[in-house]
Amino acid sequence: MKIQKVHLYGVNPYRAQDTKSDLVKNRQAVNDRLEISNTAKHLSGTTSFEAVRQQKVEDLKSRVQDGSYQVDARELAVNLLNQYRR
Repeated sequence: MKIQKVHLYGVNPYRAQDTKSDLVKNRQAVNDRLEISNTAKHLSGTTSFEAVRQQKVEDLKSRVQDGSYQVDARELAVNLLNQYRR
């Protein structure tokens, strides 16, 4: 049985390392920057939904504190049953 050398022409591990180091140097030279559009800034602000919800919470707080808030027991029971039957 004759064993021949396997020739890997074009493969030079030192050359590949040089190429990798060049890529890393080029990446470090690039500065990333993030810009947020005016539309995104507007959308990230408080929405009318939050304002309406806050108003409802304040209204409920005041009604509970002065004693005028009444809970309908039948409606509460129906809603609880519907919640647990899902």
